[in-house]
Amino acid sequence: MKLRILSLLPILAIVPLTGCNTTQEAPEERVTAESTDYPTAKPAPDEGGKVFSPFTSEPHYVDVTGLKSGTLVKCPWTEKLFYVP
Repeated sequence: MKLRILSLLPILAIVPLTGCNTTQEAPEERVTAESTDYPTAKPAPDEGGKVFSPFTSEPHYVDVTGLKSGTLVKCPWTEKLFYVP
């Protein structure tokens, strides 16, 4: 009896983001840093889980939903680091 061995390739799934926003938002990136010379973002009023990037001249929201206060994140527009309030 001959057996045929099939190789199973990993399957990648593309998962859509929940909800559709018309505001200027980008996903944050968690980073680690050794310095504490970073600003703390200001919460966006009436926008739960969002903060204003401390580095942009126009107000840009950064979604930090689920991140603890004191977490260091990267501004998606300037690539600079800041703390979640």
